[in-house]
Amino acid sequence: MTDKFIKSKAAIAWGPKQPLSVEEIDVMLPRAGEVLVRIVAT
Repeated sequence: MTDKFIKSKAAIAWGPKQPLSVEEIDVMLPRAGEVLVRIVAT
């Protein structure tokens, strides 16, 4: 079975007291017993 991924944007702090950087990451699709939550804001 091959794992499937989607692209997502994430706010990441690479260390303590470092500013957040918004980066595109790969996220595995949900497996059995998991859910995918999409948050939309304006």
